[in-house]
Amino acid sequence: MSSFVGHSLTAGALFFCRRGVKKEISWKGGLWLVCLWGAAIAPDFDYFLFFLHKSQHGGIRVSNSLLYAMVIPAGVMGMMAICRASRKVFWVKSLQIVSAGFSHILLDYLVGVHPSPLFWPLSREVYTSPVGVLPSAGALELRNYYLYRNLIIELGVLVPLYLGIGFLMWRWPRKKVAIRGVLAVGLFGLTGVFAVLAAGLSR
Repeated sequence: MSSFVGHSLTAGALFFCRRGVKKEISWKGGLWLVCLWGAAIAPDFDYFLFFLHKSQHGGIRVSNSLLYAMVIPAGVMGMMAICRASRKVFWVKSLQIVSAGFSHILLDYLVGVHPSPLFWPLSREVYTSPVGVLPSAGALELRNYYLYRNLIIELGVLVPLYLGIGFLMWRWPRKKVAIRGVLAVGLFGLTGVFAVLAAGLSR
């Protein structure tokens, strides 16, 4: 699986990578960031909730299914509907929260190690990416070299990727559009370098 840091970083990227984000710098924005973070890490709740643990489901991590990933997003969308959020706000934030939920499944899949029952409960078949472009999370031990190595590689893949997307989405003066493009391409290239490193790790 991908690390807690990677999933949290993805939630933050979804929060900031959109126009008009300055309006979200408030207690309401903070609450919304918590919602995105909750949706992004929810599939790992099976480590703490006994009824979700794979030992209760024949060794299958049912929390890594598309259906489970929609639990928190569906609840948040329902609350927005009850609170009568405007149509624009509803759809923009629905896209964000759904993306946060599915991002966990995608990041874990891209590790290329842990099988995911994507279509549970309709099917118990599990899927694993043939190529791992993200490293797995190392064991949480202070002296564990692989914990730090894998975390650095993961950040090397995700941080430039999210910054590059941000550069393309944020508003820039017209005179600096070319600079934005060059920076984005450079960042995507850096992501590619770390993804190749991740793909070369033993699994």
